[in-house]
Amino acid sequence: MAASQSTILVVEDEPLIRLILVEALQDESYRVLAASNVLEAIGQIARHSRIDGLVTDVDLPGGLSGLELLELFSNCRP
Repeated sequence: MAASQSTILVVEDEPLIRLILVEALQDESYRVLAASNVLEAIGQIARHSRIDGLVTDVDLPGGLSGLELLELFSNCRP
């Protein structure tokens, strides 16, 4: 699958790190969605029918860890 056809969700609570990740992925022609916490990430997952990959911090605000978010994402999008 070409990068330009892939959508990546970046979940990172540190604004500078999130910005760097988003820009690096966009430079590689990915379509990038961003969230600063678990609740925003769940909203992005609900709004977008196609998300091909997830890049997440492990320690996130919002009640779930990045690993728990990944498990939720995997269950929603096998």
